[in-house]
Amino acid sequence: WRPVKLVEGVFDRKKHRVVFRDGREEPVESGSDPVLDLVEHNLKRNIQTLVFIHNRKRVEELAQVLAGSTSVRVDQGDLSELVEELESAPTRFERELISELLKRGVGFHHAGLSMISRRVIEEAFRKRILRVVFATPTLAAGINLPARRVLVSIKRYDPGSGRRVNISVSEYKQMAGRAGRPQYDDLGEAVIIDARDLKEGFKYIDSQPEPVIGKVFADRSLRVHVLSTIVSGEARSTSDILELFKYTFSALYSGDMEYLYSKLREAVEVLLEASMISTLRDELKPTILGKITSYTYLDPFTVLLYLKHKPTEYSDFYVLHLVTLTPDFRKSSAYISERVLSHYEELAEVFKYKTPPTSSEFYSYDDWLLSLVYASILYDWINEKTEDEILENYMIGPGDLYNIRDTASWIISALSKIERVLGDMELSRKLHTLSIRVENGVREDAVELVSLKFIGRARARILIEHGIKTLRDLAKTPHRKLLTLPTFGPKVVEEIYAQLRERGYVVEEK
Repeated sequence: WRPVKLVEGVFDRKKHRVVFRDGREEPVESGSDPVLDLVEHNLKRNIQTLVFIHNRKRVEELAQVLAGSTSVRVDQGDLSELVEELESAPTRFERELISELLKRGVGFHHAGLSMISRRVIEEAFRKRILRVVFATPTLAAGINLPARRVLVSIKRYDPGSGRRVNISVSEYKQMAGRAGRPQYDDLGEAVIIDARDLKEGFKYIDSQPEPVIGKVFADRSLRVHVLSTIVSGEARSTSDILELFKYTFSALYSGDMEYLYSKLREAVEVLLEASMISTLRDELKPTILGKITSYTYLDPFTVLLYLKHKPTEYSDFYVLHLVTLTPDFRKSSAYISERVLSHYEELAEVFKYKTPPTSSEFYSYDDWLLSLVYASILYDWINEKTEDEILENYMIGPGDLYNIRDTASWIISALSKIERVLGDMELSRKLHTLSIRVENGVREDAVELVSLKFIGRARARILIEHGIKTLRDLAKTPHRKLLTLPTFGPKVVEEIYAQLRERGYVVEEK
């Protein structure tokens, strides 16, 4: 069911026209770029447009080229509020470029942007300040942002094969479904922009989405869920596990019980070899290691890799590199440029920090090299390189940095809990401290200060540079002195003092 009728069409590149399934045709003026030709065509008709492209760099380039060649009348009143909100974006790139594009009625959206920038762009599009947004498919997943007309690319680059491949029908339908705004439009229009020919385009339009396939058969899911059923007591034998899993969506959909049984037995064997479960009189029992692994929701392979290669002598960089090698740290070479990878390949043999082995039964040399880059990003982050420096040096987006940070912090914190249960309290403490540093992007001397809300990496460093190094120092600092420090306004100072009082400190308020 749709609140607005959907009409789908295909851009015919040979005759430079849009052919809709309902029989309509629209000729499009030919220019330098077919995508921009279609967007300009829509702008002339005052049609708000969402363009889905499967490449971040291309999305940014199209937005900038369009902004340079056209100008859309923008309501300055609504715009000023959004531009002001953008001032709190974490990078100069976002503050300057996105603000300039907003003023021209154009935007771009992808997972590499910060949450602030994405929120501003989404709000500007909803308010119809932006007439065009170029986006990667992340915008189609879970965000309610419809447009009168949606232009959809059905081709994406596949790094595995090194060529452009077609997306699934389901992916196309998800993006096409963004066409049509219930409060404004009688119909929505979705146009495929890069089909090889009309036949290929209409095949997408006329096809049904592929069947939904359950993910529980994936190796990680099986390891995690099998361990969970044993730890919780739901299953006490392999037969119990088989009985539970045969009612999962994956099992019911595939109908291949023999395959299911073989995968489950394989998962049980892995957990036995990893000493996460044991057998006692034919009954499966979780070990202490199995229990804490399940409670942290880590992949058992992450714990195995860590325990096999954990440092004999602790170093921040070694741990960061090891964590980025784990299967729970999902990295992608698509977001690391070839130039950066090549640079680190040259550095690898003379790298100044101790690293895990270059290969293992858990990972390949290529994984090791890619993880070396991710570890270097994290190392710069915890040593308080600015976000602009990190993004420029590694050619990533702020959204990428936050995802890298959040995932690594979670894994390190979980490993700290595992070390505590295993009895290595010193290593557990070091890992706990490192997880806080990764979460906040600070050196070790700022860990205590960033435990307070409203004190992040920048304010913590300002305090330390002014001799305020602990919460006790902070409590003893007069109100008037704090107000003289950059970014410490009355509201922030009051919030900080309130937290100190809650923790039992006597605050110097004069």
